[in-house]
Amino acid sequence: MKATELRGRTRDQLAEQLLQLKKEQFNLRFQRASGQLENTARVREVRRDIARLVRARDVISVGKISGAVGTFANIDPAVEEFVCRKLRLSPAPASTQVIQRDRHAEVFATLAIVASSLDKFSTEIRHLQRT
Repeated sequence: MKATELRGRTRDQLAEQLLQLKKEQFNLRFQRASGQLENTARVREVRRDIARLVRARDVISVGKISGAVGTFANIDPAVEEFVCRKLRLSPAPASTQVIQRDRHAEVFATLAIVASSLDKFSTEIRHLQRT
């Protein structure tokens, strides 16, 4: 799977991807316990991908309606908390006019790393099919 395929995913789609990785982790653990695992590095790679997706989901799940420069000049902070809670978000701790860009950069970097891991895994499967 390529990073471009992961970019437009919603929170629910990322949750589905996370579930798939957890299932794969279970299968890899079972293979390792039964002595059938060929690539032992894949277990740790999947574990790291799961941690990355969980962190990316938490980093990007913030909201801001605190006004143009984040001063709450035209809205009460309780309203922001209420709206964010209803949207399953947490209020941004500090914001200017937009949510900070480093949050988006971290999520896209995470998606690129996970996509490269999936690409490596799918290439390995393709090579195993040849034999």
